[in-house]
Amino acid sequence: MTRRRFLIKFVVLACVIFAGLWGYGRILDMNAEPTYTADRLFKPYGEDVYHLAQRIERGGHISTRDVEALPGGVNKRYGEEITFLFLALQAHNLQAIDTLLAAGADPYMVDRPSQGSERNFVYYLTMRGPITGPVHGYDFENRMIQSYLKHGGKANVQLLGNGGEWLIEQVALSENYEGVKILLRAGADPWAEDGGGDTAMSIVASEAKKIIRNAEFPNRSGLFR
Repeated sequence: MTRRRFLIKFVVLACVIFAGLWGYGRILDMNAEPTYTADRLFKPYGEDVYHLAQRIERGGHISTRDVEALPGGVNKRYGEEITFLFLALQAHNLQAIDTLLAAGADPYMVDRPSQGSERNFVYYLTMRGPITGPVHGYDFENRMIQSYLKHGGKANVQLLGNGGEWLIEQVALSENYEGVKILLRAGADPWAEDGGGDTAMSIVASEAKKIIRNAEFPNRSGLFR
């Protein structure tokens, strides 16, 4: 009987502690820095959606369980057609990006379909990354590329639009040569031609020529840029 009474007290105490921690977490959420995108574009869709958006925008950690609990699924569009993947991208939250891709976020969905946008997640892998933050520049981009590939993304893929540019080609054009190596190891074709006949290799070769010419003629480098 004494043992049973002890167990009941223990369960009650555990519930009180859990409720207290949950409430404290909600208070911290309310007193944290404002989340402008979450407030504008996610708040009308319910508390669970809103608080997950807040966490992502603030750079917080999210779990697969959080994503699986979304009422409309991981690829649902919210205000101004935004998805959680594009929110994580905007917030430079690499952990959230990886978790969303693992949960089935579609990297080939465009960001603003009603405006005829051709920018999908793959397009943003060709950028130079944020200029500040704990992970920035090409390091940020390369971690996104690795996450994209790890979760089934195609290494040999063309960007949307009439030019037919290849992902590896555009990564080379942004001078992210480590990103080019990552894509090569994943099976990307450096000789695949775009609509204008350019390839990743031709771009790399062109950049190499510029470096050689600028080294030979340092006072005339502007002619070769």
